[in-house]
Amino acid sequence: MKMLLKILILAAAIVALPGCNKENKNQAPLILSTDVTWLDCNQNDIATFTVKQRTEDVTNSSEIFHVENDTPLNGNTFSSTVEGIYSFYAVRNGEKSNTATITVGKNPLDGMEITLIPDSDTIMADNQERVSFQVICNGEENVSSQSELYRVDSLSDHDIRLMEFVYSTDKPGIHEFYAIYQGIQSEKVKITATERPPQIVLSADTYIILADGESCATLSLKINEVDCTSEATYYLISEASGEPIELESNIFTSKVPGKFKIYASVSQGNSNTIEIEAQ
Repeated sequence: MKMLLKILILAAAIVALPGCNKENKNQAPLILSTDVTWLDCNQNDIATFTVKQRTEDVTNSSEIFHVENDTPLNGNTFSSTVEGIYSFYAVRNGEKSNTATITVGKNPLDGMEITLIPDSDTIMADNQERVSFQVICNGEENVSSQSELYRVDSLSDHDIRLMEFVYSTDKPGIHEFYAIYQGIQSEKVKITATERPPQIVLSADTYIILADGESCATLSLKINEVDCTSEATYYLISEASGEPIELESNIFTSKVPGKFKIYASVSQGNSNTIEIEAQ
């Protein structure tokens, strides 16, 4: 009799095992999640909900409700143009999920104005003179340190980011720039790099001569270190009137003592002025 009782108890335990496993599976938590937690009320943004139990997607067999009034959503998406905090939960087979919260508001970047300001709109294309930039937010806050500066490169498929907010170049022409702050791009600004003027340098082999009409100073002219003496016209500045008087050649003599100012002229422009003293 005792043996029969033990067999019956064991059989009952074996029959009960599958039922226990099935009950544990059904008790797996229902998880509600959303692809975004913030919506821009001015952009018709949409949040999409997903309901899972274990790893199974059970969204289609679940219903999603507003926590505030327990009204169901029409489907598994939500959008609103009214600012606020909205909470939701899902129900499946009588089981309730966790709560998911979505905030609806205005984008803090809306209306933000970013302005790129150079300290000059013209520089010399000599790789020496530089232009400096500032990025101003809403006309008052300097946000240069949090911004990125770019130079427009029409010869490439992408623009070039500058690691400093200064720029110099040896290429004459118009160069365009813009800044980006928190994803917002400023309007482009143009900087004109002007061609470096030629260096026209007048010199003499001596700056002191005798006022005897025979002692002389030989003048020479270089343009960007190239000898162009023969191409120049030389002028003596009249001490009385200040007007230029053309010299016959690049040889200067005088029978009158004094200090004489001379400059040269070529098609590219005028040289510096030198002073020769006749004693």
